[in-house]
Amino acid sequence: MPASSNKRISEAFLQAAWRTKRRGASLKLATGGEVRILFPGIWNLDAGPDFLGAELEMDGLCVKGDVEIHVRTSDWARHGHENDNRYDGVVLHVVATDDTDSAPPSLKPHLPDIPLAIAGPAGKLPRKSNQFPSGTCQPIFSSMSDQELRALFTEAGRARFHIKSGAALTMIREHGVEHATRLLIFDAFGYQRNRKAFQTVCHRLRAREWTNPREMEAAIWGESGLLPDPAALDLAPEMEKFTTEIWKQWWKIRETASPTIKWHRAGTRPMNSPERRLAALTVVIERMHGTPMATMIELAGNSRSPKELIKNLTDMFTVHHPLWDGWTNFTAAVKRPASVLGATTAAEIAVNVALPAIKAYASLANPDNDNNELALLVEHAFEAAPPLQQNRITRTAALKWLAAPAIMNHVIQDAASQQGVIHVHKRYCEPAGQNCADCALPLLIDGHAEKSGDT
Repeated sequence: MPASSNKRISEAFLQAAWRTKRRGASLKLATGGEVRILFPGIWNLDAGPDFLGAELEMDGLCVKGDVEIHVRTSDWARHGHENDNRYDGVVLHVVATDDTDSAPPSLKPHLPDIPLAIAGPAGKLPRKSNQFPSGTCQPIFSSMSDQELRALFTEAGRARFHIKSGAALTMIREHGVEHATRLLIFDAFGYQRNRKAFQTVCHRLRAREWTNPREMEAAIWGESGLLPDPAALDLAPEMEKFTTEIWKQWWKIRETASPTIKWHRAGTRPMNSPERRLAALTVVIERMHGTPMATMIELAGNSRSPKELIKNLTDMFTVHHPLWDGWTNFTAAVKRPASVLGATTAAEIAVNVALPAIKAYASLANPDNDNNELALLVEHAFEAAPPLQQNRITRTAALKWLAAPAIMNHVIQDAASQQGVIHVHKRYCEPAGQNCADCALPLLIDGHAEKSGDT
């Protein structure tokens, strides 16, 4: 592939081309050796390395790990991967052009342990490779009607819901009702990369007085370790006032110093920063008076229908903060203020965390689900919830399972069917490493078809 033509090559093209490489295909390494592809990996449509769990052969050894694709070698530094630990598992860097010698010093990547493969003339990447490869189950899925697909995924969605409620029940038995519920909520606010950090904060707060909102706000900020010294930073007046007030309260209740919590920021959008999530959390904890399960049970009792319960829970988790709507951290203001926790994320927490937790509590209080009004209300609320925001899994599934991926937009009409797509993909496609030959998904589809025919 001539260097001049690489200017017209997009990274998306290279990704699609890599995905079409067959077992045994090879590319030249920058060192002069060769890498043979055993399995190209799972195409990651979300943040992080482009392909996950690839299997390669280098120097006669089988190497497993992630693959990152770029047009130029210097794109590694240009895209900020050097300080992003999501890329720690990368075992091969594939580029169209190796510009190590000509790139500016600031963009010369430091990749001493990551082999570099050149997808140039020796690589012979196909010119037409923009189609996501379909799975062997695609003909089966594509032959089903929208109604049949929706029924299949709704059934799988219910299974995923029961698994989540079962996990919540286990936590309740281990930690008690309210602390377990707080842990689930803190975990959800941790988003993708800071779940463990938020759980640590929650555990540190266990013995404190949750019904005192001022003390709890100060304790959350204080235990997080994110609270800066207002005298050491040049803070804006409103942020200096906020920080000083929190410190005054925190010094009164602080006990002993705790180990530093590791917060992950690489690859996290500024609007999802730990500071903004903590600010939202303090508001939600205050709304729930420190007892989230009791509050949600009361909310369910006041909801006149399953849809109203979903709305009430979503409203509970939607947060506007008078200060933090306009900041991403203690020193960086935003151009356009936005809710620290918007309705889209709040709906996800309501469906994926709150409803399973309430169902778990209802099952513990009354094991007879057929005569359990609360459990039935929650299950109906789950089925009535509108679809959530699309993610990597739903996009990947549509491309892999359906000849016309847009059909998935008609199939997914609610959160239950959407959760079913995620459940099926996680249970079958991911364990098989996207290797269709090892996947039991066709058996599931056949079994569902037989069951539908019987009914």
